[in-house]
Amino acid sequence: MIITVQIPVLPRVLKFINCKHDGEFKLSRKHNEGKMLIHMLRNQLEDKSFDDFHKKCTQSLEVKMSLDLFKERGCCHITSRTIFDFNDFVDANIKEEFLLYVRTLQLCEVKLTLDKMIDGFMGKYYFDDGDINPQTLKQHYYRSERKKNGNKWYKQKKKGKSPKISAVVVTLNSASAAAA
Repeated sequence: MIITVQIPVLPRVLKFINCKHDGEFKLSRKHNEGKMLIHMLRNQLEDKSFDDFHKKCTQSLEVKMSLDLFKERGCCHITSRTIFDFNDFVDANIKEEFLLYVRTLQLCEVKLTLDKMIDGFMGKYYFDDGDINPQTLKQHYYRSERKKNGNKWYKQKKKGKSPKISAVVVTLNSASAAAA
């Protein structure tokens, strides 16, 4: 017997999971979100400090699971801590998926600005500015680049501009030097 459990999530988390799982999320160990949610639902972690986060979750994710998984295996503990951890886990996956998207475009030598790549990624998962701020994705990209480059500030080279010339060097051949 299959039952459906409602888990409060942020709008971007719901859109991401619906796109990734074709609109139907079945609790299983076949995907990372399922593995993590099974682990979280088994733990009885109570923490009142996460109760305020629960109010931010305006959407509900319908999770389909077997009655066996729910009762006999103990996957029935939906707490504010579980809700926070699951949303945080999927949010981190969104950011990692964005980095993968950008790096794939860069490897394929697609000539797009970072802003256009962000727009393409947000369109892929039907995100709007209310779901996730494009600036957040841009900052995450630059942080990852800085981390990749030994925690140095990453400064992208501007292409298409000629280098500044600090001095002009004029050479004369011997025939023109004798005439002068």
